[in-house]
Amino acid sequence: MDMIKRKLRLKRVLIVMDDVNELNQLQKLAGKNDWFGPGSRILITTRDEHLLNGHGVDQISKAKGLDDIEGLQLLSLRAFQNHHPSKEYMGLSCKVVDYANGLPLALALALASP
Repeated sequence: MDMIKRKLRLKRVLIVMDDVNELNQLQKLAGKNDWFGPGSRILITTRDEHLLNGHGVDQISKAKGLDDIEGLQLLSLRAFQNHHPSKEYMGLSCKVVDYANGLPLALALALASP
């Protein structure tokens, strides 16, 4: 922790922390405001807004997930190179979109090769 603070305290940095689920992750890697130089930004993605409040995050923005139509369109473009699945794949495609729950990454992972 001291090394991060010592090396970066005068530098303007952009830090991206994805899928944070424990407060100690924020405490150890993002520290306090005085760890980084003026103008620094820390972007944190998490499903637990309480973590952000517990760490004193100044600004919280909520990302909107895909609706079912957008999800089906994204899946279709990636899987079938078309805006809509064929009739024979419509049922399965809708199940995959429902399972992804609006998350584009979940759709991409569902389509990834094993």
